[in-house]
Amino acid sequence: MRDFLRNALSEEYYIVGCGRDSNYHGEATPIAYRKNMFELVGLDTFWLSDTPCVSGSKYENVGQCCTRLAVSAVLSPIGCDNITFVNTHLDVSSEQARIWGMESIKERLSERNGKFILTGDMNDRPNSKCISIAMDIKGVTDATANIPHSYHEYGKIKEDFKIDYIFTNANVLRSHAVLDEPVDGIYISDHYPLCAEIEI
Repeated sequence: MRDFLRNALSEEYYIVGCGRDSNYHGEATPIAYRKNMFELVGLDTFWLSDTPCVSGSKYENVGQCCTRLAVSAVLSPIGCDNITFVNTHLDVSSEQARIWGMESIKERLSERNGKFILTGDMNDRPNSKCISIAMDIKGVTDATANIPHSYHEYGKIKEDFKIDYIFTNANVLRSHAVLDEPVDGIYISDHYPLCAEIEI
């Protein structure tokens, strides 16, 4: 998917972020940004674990299925103050790992001033403890609050099932899900892509 995106986005974007495994390969949560609109002034990858600087690490003894991480990019838009963009994918098996992971992300965001955007597959529903932690970040808004459904498991889930989010303390203009209609029975993903237009 990363190779596909690199080719599809052509030369107009930089893509930053490594894989979650100890060798920096494997599943990633990269961030893509336009070269002509943003300058990268800071980049941090941290593992959602008790040792966030150790690649491939995870919380022990909480039933976490695999390693998880977050990518944080500090971007300087032309003519604007810096913004922090964080992208993550929380654990699917362990509620405790999701809670600790979100607390770690919240702590890092609280150390920065200015606007932020936090995106990801949080693997938790809107009324969960994990999401309440995200909503407790100062000034935060769920830009996707109007979107009730994001995970469809390749068309198998029809009822509202939201586990993907865009959080920000900036002004949200609008947001929507991209409804993925299968072509010859093939979906692009088991999630609907979520989009938000945010004024920074």
